[in-house]
Amino acid sequence: MLLQTPFHAYYTARMLDSLSAREQLLPVYASSDIQVYPFQIAAASFALRSPYQKGVILCDEAGMGKSHEAMLVINQRWLEGQTRILLCIPNADLVHQWVDMLERYYSIPYTVLTSRKDWEMNTTTESPNGFDQDGLVITTYDFAAEHEAEAFQIHWDLTVFEEANALVRRVSAGEQGGKGSVSHCGERVQAASDRNAH
Repeated sequence: MLLQTPFHAYYTARMLDSLSAREQLLPVYASSDIQVYPFQIAAASFALRSPYQKGVILCDEAGMGKSHEAMLVINQRWLEGQTRILLCIPNADLVHQWVDMLERYYSIPYTVLTSRKDWEMNTTTESPNGFDQDGLVITTYDFAAEHEAEAFQIHWDLTVFEEANALVRRVSAGEQGGKGSVSHCGERVQAASDRNAH
């Protein structure tokens, strides 16, 4: 796991500041062996440079690389020193796909929290909140809902909801939307990110 010290974050941010706006996304994928397409760079650039919105939705046809677009944004924010990043995924099957993609193409540190065992491995008596990690935290919607209070305690720099339409489907399917529900947790986690943005 690659830990980023405050010095490294500052140094990387200063290096990025010296680049032109068009080149600032370059370090994210220049050292990777993934093939990045212009439309993916355009989508990630839009998400990174949109000063009037609190968030963006990346949507495209299946198989067009939305996960890589999201990872370009996540990696860029990591390089800028924003290390509190939450990735919520609808189910554990997709977690394995994301972990495989991270292992193969990216070098950002991550922690997976999808079970009680994962939680216990990432908590101590001094640090009882498993979400309190310096890096990307990958979890499922259900696990985040079960640990809503702990997720809300973190001042997230960035939150990413994979297949966010799954949140809408759960509410439409009859989920009450009250405290402890997946949709309520999503709203609270996003509120924690918004808190940090001000």
